[in-house]
Amino acid sequence: MSEMNELNSMKLCRGCTELFPYKGGKQICNVCRKIEEEQFTKIREYIRTNPKSTFMGCSEETGVPLEKIEEFINEGRLVLAPSKR
Repeated sequence: MSEMNELNSMKLCRGCTELFPYKGGKQICNVCRKIEEEQFTKIREYIRTNPKSTFMGCSEETGVPLEKIEEFINEGRLVLAPSKR
């Protein structure tokens, strides 16, 4: 029975499409989770030192894809400051 439960908890990673034991939360494997955390740290540090940077600038300088930056914003991990006009 335990073996069947293990099979039921296996999912395909949304990052690399590898099968991994899913334990809840975001559906990514530990390898992709580590890469994502590294990307988030790069973006966070870049924004702290370059607060007026654009999405494109952040992406170009850090190598983190625009889609990933948008994902961090949609998840509430990054917050956009109101623009000053």
